[in-house]
Amino acid sequence: MGVVTPSSFAPTPPKQLLLVSLEGNLSGWSQRKRSVIMSLCTSLQPPVKTDQSLIHILAIDSFDVRHMPQGCATWPAIWETGLADWPNQGELDILEGVNDVTPNAISIHTTLGCTVSDPRDQTGTTQGTDCGTHSDDDPGCAVMDPNENSYGPPFNKNGGGWYAIERTDSFIKAWFWPRNVNPPDDVRNGNDQINTDSWVS
Repeated sequence: MGVVTPSSFAPTPPKQLLLVSLEGNLSGWSQRKRSVIMSLCTSLQPPVKTDQSLIHILAIDSFDVRHMPQGCATWPAIWETGLADWPNQGELDILEGVNDVTPNAISIHTTLGCTVSDPRDQTGTTQGTDCGTHSDDDPGCAVMDPNENSYGPPFNKNGGGWYAIERTDSFIKAWFWPRNVNPPDDVRNGNDQINTDSWVS
């Protein structure tokens, strides 16, 4: 599957990212090496324990990913969820796709009755406004990234990129910067103070 799965949704300083080797071994928290290489059958849980609810928690997470699995029968993903009571605790897919179908899909899965408005201020393309999970294969509230190199072979050919997500009790925002584009210093350097108001992708 190739996933990096946080066990908590607490705000974590962006410089504390997981480093995953090609073999899928947890190399530890690193301030020196801040890249993630996604490998097959990797599911990791950082050693942080807090409330796992997606609701009413402010968090900004960023991921520097240099390579992801590609090809038939691959499903690379980075998501945040409360596994104990899915979908009641919600699921936020920051990076997800199947096989080599581009671009990246950013989506939300919740209990029934949750919807988002459309149109809204975004650069991606809305694929659904009903976030409620009716079955295991529901797309949820999905937005397709406008960058073809945000997923799969084009992503790998470009040397990867940076993903970031911001959650508050009133909105969720997502960003992607391809490797050949400089992300904000907050993301690239893992600054302690983050201001997403100036971010563009």
